[in-house]
Amino acid sequence: MRYRKRYRKLALEVDAFRVEASAVLMVDPPDWIESALALGDCAIGSLRIYEGAFVVTTPHGPIRFCLGDWIVKDQFGNLHPYTDEDFWATFEELE
Repeated sequence: MRYRKRYRKLALEVDAFRVEASAVLMVDPPDWIESALALGDCAIGSLRIYEGAFVVTTPHGPIRFCLGDWIVKDQFGNLHPYTDEDFWATFEELE
């Protein structure tokens, strides 16, 4: 007999930043975003604009994302892009 198991995502606190302008025009981004923009093009954790799109380099390779998407820094310091819809389905704002 097979048993179906269910899992819950562990409660994590993360830093997040919604990208609402080009990297050049970002107003008052957090320090970790500025550090990511200053990294080399292919360094893990780097943010850049490539062929007109935003790209974050994750441990799994480069991922494109769009204006209005969120960049999340996890507990290990890795950056992950989320669409606005996926972000709000996964996270809630802390007081």
